Formats: sequence, C-alpha cells, structure tokens
Amino acid sequence: MRALYFSNPIKMEKIFTFKITDSQPLSKFMDKHFSARTATLIKNTPGSVKLNGGDFVGNPELKEGDTLHITVPERLKPFEKAANLPINVIYKCEDYLVVEKPAAMPCIPTKGHFADNLIAALTYLYPGEVFRVVTRLDKDTSGLVLVALNAPAHEVLSQTEIEKKYTAELVGKLASSVTVNAKIYRESGMKRIVCDRGKPSKTHFKVLSYTDEGNTLCECTLFTGRTHQIRVHSAYIGHPVVGDLLYGTDERGKNEGQKLECVSLSFVDPFSKEKKSFTI
Repeated sequence: MRALYFSNPIKMEKIFTFKITDSQPLSKFMDKHFSARTATLIKNTPGSVKLNGGDFVGNPELKEGDTLHITVPERLKPFEKAANLPINVIYKCEDYLVVEKPAAMPCIPTKGHFADNLIAALTYLYPGEVFRVVTRLDKDTSGLVLVALNAPAHEVLSQTEIEKKYTAELVGKLASSVTVNAKIYRESGMKRIVCDRGKPSKTHFKVLSYTDEGNTLCECTLFTGRTHQIRVHSAYIGHPVVGDLLYGTDERGKNEGQKLECVSLSFVDPFSKEKKSFTI
C-alpha cells in the first residue's frame, strides 16, 4: 500500500439550472430544493445564485419562465490520504459512482484504518474529488457501494429509495425461506441485538442452495436499513453468517472472512430519472 498526500485541493462545485414553472418567493424555492445547511451555504456565498443570468437584491418573487442558476460550493476538502488499494469502480458519472468494495476494508476512515479504507482508495483513483458514502457496508462485508460526488447528490441520494440485495452463507441448514421481522437495538459499542426497545427491522432470507459443508446459501433482501441487520437477524434465527465472529458462535470460514456480499443496487437516478441497476 502506498499513501499520497494532497496539500492543494481542487475547488469543487455543483451548478444547477432550474426553469421556474410556478410563481413563488426565492426563499420558498430554496427550502423546497435544498436542505437548511446547503441553503445557508449558498446564501453565504456571494454570486452563487443568478436569476435570468444576473444578480438581484433581497428575496425576489420568481415568475413562470424565469431561469435560476444555483452554484453549490463544496464545503469539504478532499481526503488527505490516498492509497492504491484493490477496488473496482463499476460506474461513474458527475454526481455519484458505484464501486465494488472487498472485505476487510472500512468504507470510511476509522481508528486503525485511516489510510486503508474505501475513501482513501477512491482518492488515489480520483485525486481532488470529495466522496460521501451513501450505502455503507460493514468492514468485513464485500460488494457494491454507492458513493456521492458532491453535497447535493448526497442529500438527494440519501432520500432515494434504493433496493439492495445480498448473498450470504449461513451456518447450518435453513429448512426454508423465511422473513424475519424483529426490532434491532444497539446493546453496547458495535454490537446490536433483537430487542423490543429497538427500531423496526425486516429481512427476507431466500434459500438458494446448500453447501457440501452443510451450510445454506441465501439471497437476503432488506426492507429496512439497520446497522448489521442481516448479521443480527440471521443469528437471531440460529443461522449466523459464516465467518461472523461478532454474532456467530461457529468460526467456520474464519480464515476466509465473513461470507456476506452486497450483489445488487437498484434505484431511480434522481437527476436523469432513469432506472439504474448494478449487479455483481
């Protein structure tokens, strides 16, 4: 692994063009299209909003047919470290990318993993860009991750319905497909448990086949997005993920890593309105 350092980050920004269809004050329009944090950032950046190509004073009334050009400045700097790590970028556009993350790699910098993480790997490939993870995976879970390339894209994608499917090898033989509807609660530290005090959580385990070792290969569909959800629910029904040493009592697969992978992401692109599907 080789780490790089950047001291002169590239200034990044995102420019939106809106054609006004309904009369309304500019402030109302901003509240509708941007979060409070981003709207404040735009407001505090001189020249970031142009009405019909020009400047204005105060809070003008927008009229049908008006054109707004809004520049959203990037408030974050590129990550200060970059590392040449094995990742596979499946797709990239100006607003987001989809990348295949290997197991044993955190999505974001953490204690003990400041340089060997997904953000550092992406910074090596695309120096000067800023990355915000939308669909985070556990360190030991491999597969597809959606990453936003600017603040507005992160805001919109975080509110977009994203269908995710996983494959997992579960310890032992799961007799039939099952849907687990059990609340998940943060017990202490990283560990979660099934508990009535937790948040509603729902996972479907579809049996695909059985291994020669007597384990079950499953397709897992999430209806909610809780931390460690598949791992907690599979352990709850007595079939933890192979190699999961936090929730499992069986260490089969320990030397090969945790057998859980995000294999599919599907969503409607909030900018192009096209259906996007990515599968490995």
